[in-house]
Amino acid sequence: PTQKKKRKVTLDGLILYLYGPPMVGKTTFAANLETKNGKVLFLDCEGGTERLEQETYAQPVETWQAFKDSVDALHKEEHTFNVVVVDPLTDLRDLCVRHVCNLRGAQDENDPKFGGFRGWGLVSSEWKTQISKLMAGKWATVLLDHAKQIGVDNKGNEIGNLDSYKGQVFTMQIPTLSKSARFIIAKRADVIMRAYKDS
Repeated sequence: PTQKKKRKVTLDGLILYLYGPPMVGKTTFAANLETKNGKVLFLDCEGGTERLEQETYAQPVETWQAFKDSVDALHKEEHTFNVVVVDPLTDLRDLCVRHVCNLRGAQDENDPKFGGFRGWGLVSSEWKTQISKLMAGKWATVLLDHAKQIGVDNKGNEIGNLDSYKGQVFTMQIPTLSKSARFIIAKRADVIMRAYKDS
């Protein structure tokens, strides 16, 4: 060969899951992923794009149906978005639970009308279907979420009652999204990153 291959600047198909404490810069990081091949679209579940210095394309997501409609539109309509960001996942999951509560006529997930395991099964099915549909797009999917700090022992097991624990305690950041909801994402993610503040 006499010439080097040119690099293609694209994030097509990449699935990135990024979690960390609030105000660490996750949304700012995602807003800066715009490439010469496309723009960044936020499916904004908490209004975090309003705090950004740069202008962004943001679709407010206040209901589960609004999220479903946005994902359908991304697949059906012509657009120039190369990166689609969901911010934050925990809020989106809460919208999914609220949606199932409304379908079943329940006040919340503890209401008998929710249906216990059947209600959670419906939540799981809705979540898996829609998140998988989003991640199947030709664009890069960036999933942002908050994290919480927990105490763990030297084997990494969570300590339930820190006051009564006598051994050495280590701190660990874990996503606030439930394990079952995270599992769907972790199976498909190309990159899982934890953001943190250096204190």
